[in-house]
Amino acid sequence: MNDELPDDLVDSKEAAKILRLALPVLHRWRARGKVRGWRRGGRWYYSRAELLRMFVPSAPAPSLPPTRGELERRAEAACARLRARGWKVPPPSGASHP
Repeated sequence: MNDELPDDLVDSKEAAKILRLALPVLHRWRARGKVRGWRRGGRWYYSRAELLRMFVPSAPAPSLPPTRGELERRAEAACARLRARGWKVPPPSGASHP
């Protein structure tokens, strides 16, 4: 391994911020070789340029509306919670009556 230090080193806290990771995850990544770090004076440092190269911001997943079945499950769960508290809840409008 090349032991030359890059001139853009940042500490662990800053590196975790750049990658939007918790510190333990950053340390785990370093231990597994996913990110390269340099230990100096008992502390770990990371190259800002290397971190930025591996950081690819992703767009949030599109939010899809719940399906009819999911809405029905949520409604039934809410009704069950209300019934458990003593509320009189009419059956769902789509339910068949006996």
